[in-house]
Amino acid sequence: MAVMAGAEIRRHGSQMEITWLIDPSNLALAMLIDEAGSTRVAVNLNPTFRWIRNPFSVLKKLFRVKRAFRKLNPDLILLVQGGITNGFDGALAARLAGIPVCSYIPLAQSPLQLGRNLPRLRTAFVAIFFRAIGRYITIDREQETSLRSWQPHAEIAVVENFLPGPIASAPRRPDAKEHIGIPRELTVLAVIGRIHFWQKAQDWLLKALGEGAFLEDKALIFAGDGPDSGELSRLIAKSPRRAHLFQLGWRAEMDSLYEAVDLLLIPSRLEGVPLVMLEALARRIPVVASDRDGMKSWLPAEWRFPFGDGAAMQKAINRALGGRADDHWEAIERRLEIAKDEHRFGVEFGSALAAFSARAAHRE
Repeated sequence: MAVMAGAEIRRHGSQMEITWLIDPSNLALAMLIDEAGSTRVAVNLNPTFRWIRNPFSVLKKLFRVKRAFRKLNPDLILLVQGGITNGFDGALAARLAGIPVCSYIPLAQSPLQLGRNLPRLRTAFVAIFFRAIGRYITIDREQETSLRSWQPHAEIAVVENFLPGPIASAPRRPDAKEHIGIPRELTVLAVIGRIHFWQKAQDWLLKALGEGAFLEDKALIFAGDGPDSGELSRLIAKSPRRAHLFQLGWRAEMDSLYEAVDLLLIPSRLEGVPLVMLEALARRIPVVASDRDGMKSWLPAEWRFPFGDGAAMQKAINRALGGRADDHWEAIERRLEIAKDEHRFGVEFGSALAAFSARAAHRE
């Protein structure tokens, strides 16, 4: 998303110059940056866990990155983070170099969402990370609220995601379900994305839907891979409803899969604004999701359920499949038109960066 924003900023003649500092092993990102016509520089950052395993090596690299930052001498460093601990070395190096830093973060877990193993100690460390930055671009108001729970006085800009196109709802092929090995008479519920039980809750979903008669006339498919893919296979093999469960793995081509899907399920513990949700909605596929994060702001209440409540989820699925939803679709489609506007995304992103940079320079 950040690379798309940078390309759009350049396309419209902005005076802003952008140099991307990336890990040299990230070839896919390098290709995207090159296609956008932007400048890139290789910089080696470290996963957070290496601070524990080899702190002296990390410190050595940290000061090397600091020197690279000083050599470039930018007005602002934008740290693109999946979560606050990803690439945090960059924020430390920027502070050591005396250069203002901003984070583009799509997922800002609140303290309550974060709590699991050693919650107090973990929360204390994460709070330090959030407070060390102080400027954020995030993707919706739910994430802004989470950020303020960590850093009440942070400068925060909300720039809603851009939905790459073209995506349009189209008549479905009659044999779309059979094409992926599912009888056409079954209603297809799909979970699409990384197989990661703690965040995405696929294991809980199997238990909630795999017992009883709910799946009698339905198929539940999992498309994606991840660290818990093997365990998911084992759980499916042991399920009494295994004939209605399908694990498809990761797919590069998604159109044929979406053609077979009647409803998308997102039972996650936490998300940002899932791209898969926007892709499904753009195809007029109803989405039932846990009442959290971006799902809360995008989906009607009838399509949401409290995280971990299996009975409420089943009711939401029945409502989404059986009820009239014309009013819901009108509101969703108006919002999707905004999400599809690449120019809007680039302008808002560039304005946020310019404002952060100007305020930082004024303080100096």
